[in-house]
Amino acid sequence: PVRMRTIVSFGCLLAAAAAVAEGEDGGGGQGGFTPLQPPEGALFFENFAESSLDAMPRWRKSAHPDFTGEWDVQSYKEPEGLPGDRGLVVNSAAKRHAIATVFSTPVDPKGKGLVIQYELQLKKGIQCGGAYLKLLTASDSLSLESFQADTPYTIMFGPDKCGQTNKVHFILRVKSPVTGEWEEKHLTSPPKMLADMKTHLYTAIVGADNSVRILIDNKEVRNASLLAAEDFEPSVNPPKQIDDPEDVKPESWVDEPMIDDPQATKPDDWDEDAPKKIADPSAVKPAAWEDDEP
Repeated sequence: PVRMRTIVSFGCLLAAAAAVAEGEDGGGGQGGFTPLQPPEGALFFENFAESSLDAMPRWRKSAHPDFTGEWDVQSYKEPEGLPGDRGLVVNSAAKRHAIATVFSTPVDPKGKGLVIQYELQLKKGIQCGGAYLKLLTASDSLSLESFQADTPYTIMFGPDKCGQTNKVHFILRVKSPVTGEWEEKHLTSPPKMLADMKTHLYTAIVGADNSVRILIDNKEVRNASLLAAEDFEPSVNPPKQIDDPEDVKPESWVDEPMIDDPQATKPDDWDEDAPKKIADPSAVKPAAWEDDEP
């Protein structure tokens, strides 16, 4: 099978924050394996072809004290992996991991959309952790070494499992044009991650038509729209009507939904003794009427 690691973003950094599995062997030569090359049009591509992280200075581990987990580049666990193919591995049990790399230039997919795709193998399974990517928001103050949990991002995508939580996140972070505050928009009814030890391909496709598609192993598992209020919590677009916090009831307001009209009077021909309902003399039974039916 072909394994493609194609990741594009409109952030300035791509960051993988994960705690999925302790690594096994770190060896394994390339042998006859030919590393995959970037597909045409890919804005960012990583095949982890080097034998160690030391040979990949483009990737920097976070120096923040919250993230003490070590990273490594290792071969895939066979038979799920092609001999000689390598991936980035979290290498410390029960610790938080963070690593980042910078794009050559910030990317703006306006009018074009974007695709985020990466491959995940849980070499020893998962009990509690995440294996998601954060596409960080471009800014002059952004640095690889200072990446931490609250570093501003634009999109967070990928699986997360711990306790009752089992989901594939898709979170869009946007700035409100009204308040100026940044808000996280969470995809509702997210799909569940595949927590076995097989290799799986996770893909998020954001279309120029504001569609959002989540695929696992190239099979669509969630289809949503950025414009649909029910697809994101809170909704990306504000509601058409909102309560006015300064609105108050008039002093003469009456809470009862219906009240008597003091000006109303009965017609002159009103009959107090007439029945509330009368038979329609022109009504007839339909031809298919069943008298015995309840």
